[in-house]
Amino acid sequence: MSDNTPSQDKDAFYVGYLKAPRRITLFSMVLIPVLIAIGIASAAIVGSGRTDPGMGVWDLSEPVEIVGWAEMAPYPILRVRKIDQASLATEYETVFVVSEGKIGAMDRIAPLAGKEVHATGFLIERDGLRMLELVGGLDAVEEILDVRGQPPALPPTVEKASLGAYTLKGQIIDSKCYLGVMKPGEGKPHKSCATLCILGGIPPMFMTQNADGERMVYLVTGPDGASAVQTGMTEYIADWIEVTGEIETQGDIAVFKIDDKTIRRLAS
Repeated sequence: MSDNTPSQDKDAFYVGYLKAPRRITLFSMVLIPVLIAIGIASAAIVGSGRTDPGMGVWDLSEPVEIVGWAEMAPYPILRVRKIDQASLATEYETVFVVSEGKIGAMDRIAPLAGKEVHATGFLIERDGLRMLELVGGLDAVEEILDVRGQPPALPPTVEKASLGAYTLKGQIIDSKCYLGVMKPGEGKPHKSCATLCILGGIPPMFMTQNADGERMVYLVTGPDGASAVQTGMTEYIADWIEVTGEIETQGDIAVFKIDDKTIRRLAS
């Protein structure tokens, strides 16, 4: 007669409605905590590798109206007058101007360069930088005419100062998405979008970090101060790069005049 009693040296076999063999119970007690720990560690690694979504704001609640001086520097901007409350001195704030979608506002601002205008649109802002997305047609930005017959006011004088040549590590980003339209508006996942935006006329910027880890953003131009889209830098958009150029302050903004021949792509 055969002995139907399971041998102790055979593999344990688990039947759902019976008590689990001791070896399976012990194995599960060890494996499950390990899998949980691995899951937590993986989530932490993935989380630490994500780009910062940023504190940018794109306020679509209602259009705002801005009065300022239209300029191409070399991208469309408004120099908006403001009063320093402490000294009561007149200062000017730079507001970048773009159209809806992935399109700049060169055709709308260039004809009005040097003139005081009234513009309507939605505000995009981050870390003290502001941008106006024009809404409507060509009437979204119009010259302010002096009906009193007074001589036209002169545009503000913008002081420029070179800070010298620097070699920086960082990435070229499109300003519209970075300032608040997309989160995150930077990095490899955003490369195709940023490229289309910059080629469409959205002002490019260069994002880097100082020794304290604080982010710093510069408007990007070519070495001569002209639009950087005319240079060979577009293939490097959203890549981590090292590049040399001159940093120049223009009123309240800083410009990085990059030499695209010095660009070196870094390992991501």
